[in-house]
Order: sequence, then C-alpha cells, then structure tokens
Amino acid sequence: MTYLNLNFDILVGLSKLLMAWKLARNKVSNTAALIWTILGLVLFLNIVVIAILSMSTPLRAFDNKPATFVTQFPYVWLPAFHVQAALFGHLLVFRALKRGSA
Repeated sequence: MTYLNLNFDILVGLSKLLMAWKLARNKVSNTAALIWTILGLVLFLNIVVIAILSMSTPLRAFDNKPATFVTQFPYVWLPAFHVQAALFGHLLVFRALKRGSA
C-alpha cells in the first residue's frame, strides 16, 4: 500500500474533482461517469482487501511488515473516516446516476 505498488485508487481520488466539474457542466456522459465510478470502486475494494490481508491476523497473506502506523494519530483517520467516506462517495454517485441527476 504505497505509491509505488498497488495503490491505483489514488488516481480516482485525484481525478474526482475534474469528473465532478465535467459532470456539473454536462461535458461527460452518464455512461462515462458510471464506468469511472465502477473502476474507482473496484480499485477501492482492491486496496481494502490488500489492507485486510496485510494486517497481523490469521488472514495475513502478505509477508510484509504489518502496517501499525494506522493506529497512531493522524493516520488513524484513514481506516476510521476516509475509507468510509470514499465508499459513501461512490455509493452517492451510483444513486445520482440511477436517478438521472448526475
């Protein structure tokens, strides 16, 4: 879970403002927004699974140093708030696209 490995979900996070701006001005189709959101959700789930499989539990699958830094401030905000906010954001986009109000 570094910038050099499998953390491609950062690209979706960096592009979200551009996508929101384009959607607000009808410069991108709802289909493109749906594809972007699905890709973002898949990448999000990928990093969550990697994080779970990297924890010091019996489920541990990666032979790496456990990421204990997330138990300290300010990194505790990552699992405590930012992960849920990212999931909620994706779900809100799905809801808006379903209603046709994206």
